[in-house]
Amino acid sequence: MKLFSVFALIGFIICSNSIFAADSTYSRKNTLAAWQVTVPAKIPVNQLYELPVQLENKSAEEWTGYLVFELQDDSSHKVVDGLFSNVFPNQYFTLEKNGRAEIKFPFTVPASFHNNVHFVIKMYKKECIDTLIGRIKL
Repeated sequence: MKLFSVFALIGFIICSNSIFAADSTYSRKNTLAAWQVTVPAKIPVNQLYELPVQLENKSAEEWTGYLVFELQDDSSHKVVDGLFSNVFPNQYFTLEKNGRAEIKFPFTVPASFHNNVHFVIKMYKKECIDTLIGRIKL
């Protein structure tokens, strides 16, 4: 019995302000880093959910940076971070050379919210900014 399906969203850090869709997988050879977000088909209401973001440093040097996570109403595009208790929207990281890490963004879907939402995650590393945008069905 299949309880839920999973969408994987993969981005590559290439200092290009790349935007990716949630229901697609993108790949590029010879990149120095990758990041992935996995979104379940449905997130339970009134329960804490932690959206996992996997980071991978494929370079020969250590790097640091931070991620910024934002939730928006899918129909109005208004930010709903406060309504969803998105209390840790900024997460810092340091990855060793050829290292991996997982960062989780906790939030709670309120029972009073009936629209889908989309998330925007921006990664800042040195002078690079990359963006992932995906949809969360409620």
